[in-house]
Amino acid sequence: MTKTVQLSRRRNRLMQLTEHTEYTPSAQELRSSQELALLASRTAELNQELHLFIVVMGILIGAILALFIGYHINLIAWQVVLMVALPWALAYWLRKVYIYTLVHFQD
Repeated sequence: MTKTVQLSRRRNRLMQLTEHTEYTPSAQELRSSQELALLASRTAELNQELHLFIVVMGILIGAILALFIGYHINLIAWQVVLMVALPWALAYWLRKVYIYTLVHFQD
């Protein structure tokens, strides 16, 4: 028999088995789904908070970086827009990293 025929027979057999049985999740699967739901709710709660220190720190670091880059190159219009967006993007990214750290590394 070729491999494709074997795979086809296995797939048909699995389909027959699943037609007659109902799926019941194991205790480990239930626990992992509960943990995921808890992580999602914790992340949603933290996204509602401001985290002012992290945002201000990200804006300051981004502004310093943008000023450094802008000083060393000749800027045209679209690069000015990028330099203005850099501090805000860095602040957003730092806030996301901070929230991820809070959610995944708590005791």
